[in-house]
Amino acid sequence: MQRYANQMGYTLPVAREAELFTDSNKISSGMKEAVQAMQQAGVMNGKGSRLFAPKDTATRTEAAAVLRRFVEIVIDRDTAGGWAQNDIGSWLYYENNKPVIGWKQIEGIWYYFDAAGLMQSGDWRQIGSKWYYFYADGSMATNTEIDGYRVGPDGTRNS
Repeated sequence: MQRYANQMGYTLPVAREAELFTDSNKISSGMKEAVQAMQQAGVMNGKGSRLFAPKDTATRTEAAAVLRRFVEIVIDRDTAGGWAQNDIGSWLYYENNKPVIGWKQIEGIWYYFDAAGLMQSGDWRQIGSKWYYFYADGSMATNTEIDGYRVGPDGTRNS
């Protein structure tokens, strides 16, 4: 895909820091640069747990996700904003070709994205010195009671 981008004159953006995959020794030397370029562009993310798994066969879902991100990020950057799902099913939100990190209000709902840009969901998360609950869809809980804790209007857990 990197060669295709070069052949067609597309520029791969550098939207994230290079990730050192724990199985990088299994990536052939001729492909290491391409893998890094596609990862930094946000097109390919690996299999999770810092694995790239270069010898694995991609599922149809993984291949479709990579192709969709390639089209959105590389071919038509104007659409490289909004929600995107990585190869292992985690959600990210992009603005200006980069994943959002930290708090983001989207259509009136608050979400939190960790340092890798992954949306937090389905559990309690400590952010700074405060605790927040995020539903399975990633939205922050407010004005409710969860697990015996009162959640205030700002989303913080009260004893």
